[in-house]
This record gives sequence, C-alpha cells and structure tokens, in this order.
Amino acid sequence: MKHASFAPLSLVLIAAAFHAAPAMSATLVNLGHNIGAQCRATGVNDQGTAVGTCIPGTNNGAPIPWMMVRNIQTGLAGLSSGISCSVLGIANNGTVVGSCLDQTSVPFGVVWSGPSIVPLKLAPLVGLLGIDAHVRTIPKAFNQSGYVAGQSVAFDGSSTASLWSPGSGTALLVSASSDNCQVAAINDTVGGALPSILLNCPAPNGQSIAKVATPTGALRTYDLRPLAIAPGSAYCVAAGLNSAGQVVGSCIYPSSPFSQTAIWASATATPSLMVLPNFAGDVIGKRNGGVFINSAGHIVFSYQTDDGKDGVGYLDSLSNMPVLLPPIVTGASLTATGFADNDRIIVVGDNATGNKQSAVFDPSSGMVAPIAQLPGGTNSELKAISRLGGYAAGVAQDAGHNDNAVLTTLP
Repeated sequence: MKHASFAPLSLVLIAAAFHAAPAMSATLVNLGHNIGAQCRATGVNDQGTAVGTCIPGTNNGAPIPWMMVRNIQTGLAGLSSGISCSVLGIANNGTVVGSCLDQTSVPFGVVWSGPSIVPLKLAPLVGLLGIDAHVRTIPKAFNQSGYVAGQSVAFDGSSTASLWSPGSGTALLVSASSDNCQVAAINDTVGGALPSILLNCPAPNGQSIAKVATPTGALRTYDLRPLAIAPGSAYCVAAGLNSAGQVVGSCIYPSSPFSQTAIWASATATPSLMVLPNFAGDVIGKRNGGVFINSAGHIVFSYQTDDGKDGVGYLDSLSNMPVLLPPIVTGASLTATGFADNDRIIVVGDNATGNKQSAVFDPSSGMVAPIAQLPGGTNSELKAISRLGGYAAGVAQDAGHNDNAVLTTLP
C-alpha cells in the first residue's frame, strides 16, 4: 500500500462530496424493560440478536445480562444468584461473551450459550504457584466462531494474554507468563482453526510494542512477532486485525503530528502511514490514528480537526484516497463506534442542541445520515454493529430521561 498522502485540493474535493443527510432512514427500536429500569445494548450479530445489561429499579440491584429471544428481552444466568454481570457482545454462532462476579465477588470471563443455561466460566491459566498464581480472567475480544481472547490475571495483578476455545473454559497460553501483553483484537478463521491475536505489550522503557500472535500448528502454541515501527516514530500501537492478517493502528512521534495511522499489510511488513496535509506541500499533516479495519482491508481512522476537535475518516485501500466524514452539525466533534464488512460506519456526534446523536455513513451513497432520537429523547449512542453491517445497537434516552436498549436495521 502506498503512503496515503494527498494535496489539499484533492482532500477538499473529497470532503465536500460527502455531507450529512437530512433524511433519517434508519429508526431506533426500543427493546423494552423486561429485565430492568435502565438498559443498554452492547452487541448485535448478523441475525439481529441484541445483547446487553439492565439495572433493576432499586438502589442496590446488580446489573442483569440479557439477550433478545423471539423479540423479548430475556435474562441470562450469572455465576451466582443476584451477583453482577456485564456483556461484551454476541458472535454469529450465538455465543454471548461477558463477565460475572463469582460467589466471592471475584470477576471472571464467561460465555453463555442460551438464556436458561448457567454460563461457562473462563478459568485462568493453571500450573503457576505463589505470586504468579492466576486468579481471575478478563475477556477482551471474540470472533464469530466463539473464540475468546483476553487476560489471565495473576495474584500480583500482572496478566498474560490467553485464548479460550468455543465451548471450553480452559485457558490457552498466548503470550509469556505475566508479561502484561494486552489483547487488542482477534481475527476470524475458517473451519475452527485457531485465530491470530493482536497484542500491545509494554516495553522496558515505558513505551509499547505491538505484536501479532500466530498459531504454530498442532501443538496449539503461539509465536509472537513484533510489528515493525515506522522510521522516525517512537513506537506504534495496534488497534485492529482482519482475517487476511492486515493490521491497523497508530505510530507515535515525539513531535508534530504526534500520531499517524499505520497500516501493516502483514505481520512482517513495514507500515504504510497516512498523511493528511493542512496545506500544499505539507508533509506533516493533521494528527490521526487508526481505529478499525474490516475484512476487505478498508480503514476507519480518527483525526484532529483544524479547531482541535475529533473527526472521523474512511480509507478504501483500492482507491487509497482518504475521505473525511462531515460532523452531524458544522464544527462539532464526531467519533466512530463501529465498522462493518459492507463499509458502513456508525458514528456518534454532537447535534444542533449539543446532545449526543448517532448516525451512519455509507461510502456507496456518500451520506452521513443522522438517526432520529426516541420520541422526546435527547441522547443516543449506538455502540455496536453486526459484522455484515445489517444491524446496530446501543442506548438511547426517552422523554423521561431513562436509558433504553435500542436496535436499528441499517438500510
């Protein structure tokens, strides 16, 4: 991939070609309060099954996990009755991933296979003693086959990147024991093969080292390879990994622009960098950073606007021409919260009344389309999009300022 560096005229023409659409074709659907008084959706799969948590209408109720079953918000069991749980998301194979406290209030990653089934506890790594003994787990990412990647945490607080296979609560070692490498992403594989895992690991000098963990074969072990950093950068941070092994992230610099989107074509490649020029001949450009990558290798990035606010951009690796998404209203901030394989991007930004509103960007139509709030409501935040881009889910306030889990079908 070539460096994404462009003259300001091209950039202005691209940015001007896309605009906020007055029509609001997607509609937020309130998923109800069958489980609690304050609810939010945290995930949705390609079947349109949403998952999330609700808070009961009491002053001391624990968050209750749920999934939609035949259009009814249905509670999920915890590790212990009445103890708090949270939900990370749902895979296309129906696996629901989250965390629950056990009966001693220690948090563990869990997976649910259905609403009436006690969740499978994701156990920590075994065989370690003393201060290295691992005592809890944290799920960080999952793929559509139900593999879960996350942290196995030791007694002293150090952690080890680990993997749990579909239907298994036994942890598989990914990084070196207690090296504090943190899972950033996991990719999809075919036929149940072990996935690759993207990590950010601490360096002795306080910086970060981005690494790709690749399965080695029949021994079910992982080989860790550091990603190359860009010339002149201090270090790089990884954000996304697709099934082709392409990686997106950011390389960090000690001087302006301080951060640039980095794209690795493979774990062995030198990163290509994105330059967003401010004026003709500008080789430094705006501060920017990689956020998402989809199966086609297309990119979502963030950037700093001319007035210091947050903006969102899109890059099609074939055209290699960055597109800057307009905000919902001129001069407001915009943040990307999800990116699908059909290139739809869900964003959240400030609207004309200064409240948060969700919108969707479709590169094929060139529209950033705001999604209408719930009747009488003032804020909405879509936080998850299905892999193929047919659905998005999140939270929206109603006229009574209550939080409602919401789902929308994207056009």
